Amino acid sequence: VRQRLSIPGGCCSFDLPTLHMWLHMPQEQRDRQVNSWLGSLEPMNQTLSLILDLVRNSAPFRKQTSLNGFYQDNGDDADLLRLNLSL
Repeated sequence: VRQRLSIPGGCCSFDLPTLHMWLHMPQEQRDRQVNSWLGSLEPMNQTLSLILDLVRNSAPFRKQTSLNGFYQDNGDDADLLRLNLSL
């Protein structure tokens, strides 16, 4: 599908018949299929959320001050950059 999107008229019914058929299904049936596809990705979503949560909470925030609005650090020990801005 991605290759055809850049071609003018590339998403014709004869060019991608399965997509054409799917797009002409009843909305409720397409919604059920999309929810089923998304449900199959839920274990990966939960795993990635857990890993990100562990990385985010593995170190406390450090107070840093910028000089004239500029701060630079090589970040060798950082896996993830989190900013907490007090406005």
